Amino acid sequence: MGRLIAKRIVYNYGSGRLMVYFKQVGIATNDIVTLQNGSDIWSAKVYATTDSKSQTDRLTARFDDVWLNDLDTPCVITKVTLGHKYEFEYIPYVPRDHEVREWNDTHKKTGPVTILASFPRSGSNFVQKTLDQNTRELKSASIYAKGRVSKRPVFLKSHASNTGLARNELNALWDYSGEIHDTFALIRDPRDVLISSYDFVTERIERRLDPADFLSHDYYYSFFPPDITPTIRGEDMRPLNIIQAYRAWVRHWITNRHAAGTVKLLRYEDLVATPQTAFKPLFEAFGAPMPAFLKGLDQETALHGDSPRDRAVAGGWRNAPALYAPIIETVSKNLAPEIEALGYAET
Repeated sequence: MGRLIAKRIVYNYGSGRLMVYFKQVGIATNDIVTLQNGSDIWSAKVYATTDSKSQTDRLTARFDDVWLNDLDTPCVITKVTLGHKYEFEYIPYVPRDHEVREWNDTHKKTGPVTILASFPRSGSNFVQKTLDQNTRELKSASIYAKGRVSKRPVFLKSHASNTGLARNELNALWDYSGEIHDTFALIRDPRDVLISSYDFVTERIERRLDPADFLSHDYYYSFFPPDITPTIRGEDMRPLNIIQAYRAWVRHWITNRHAAGTVKLLRYEDLVATPQTAFKPLFEAFGAPMPAFLKGLDQETALHGDSPRDRAVAGGWRNAPALYAPIIETVSKNLAPEIEALGYAET
């Protein structure tokens, strides 16, 4: 049986349009082709277009209203008259990026999975955005976005309070039970972390909270949508306020990190101040070349937040407006052991 060759496939998952650009082998204008994903089938007619860059003709098929839902079997494009086929896989990285790749006999082999453990608002978005802009060797995503591990190395950020819960998230949200290649723990001055948390939560629930009692609020309710909270919490349903959650995170990932296995530390302040040095262990972990100059470092502001304070600044709590004084005072008093353990105690 002959075989179709697709030079490129573009899937717009928002509109449901899938474009296939064929190599001119075994296919011609006006041929009818079908696309099958699981039990769903779409059809399209092949037509000729001109590549705007090379000014050469290319054969194209456009499928509309396509929703690829079966992730465990290949998507198959078939030429109706002769049965020539082309198989590819659809890899969703919701909501940031979607990919289509040629399917082959080794599709079940997955690339290494690396976890970035961080307490919310510690700078994980900055880390992932910087890597995305400076290497094609891996794909970064939030573990909570759900997706599927592919052959490409995957770098997943998680706010899990311990290794077991991070593994639960991988199993439940990414259907992955393989080995974790590497684990990095990202730390930041807890005073900066928790005043940033206050801004995030007040924006999320769309009402201003009293800074004096903010840190006594329920951690899971404040930070996570209800549909993923059971996965994040595991079987521990005890009430947990934000101060308690931070203590638990530091205890597992930092002060007792031998229990978490081999964990490599990243310090947000170093990533901002000396990025060429501080980012190097990440590039080495993925076997990716370290660029001479990192792009995108002027975009380190987090994905969320509209705040009266300076954001994405190391040690910014020192110059924070008076609004945040109750939070800084509570954190400095109640998390003094954690501040010292992380190396942020005042000298």
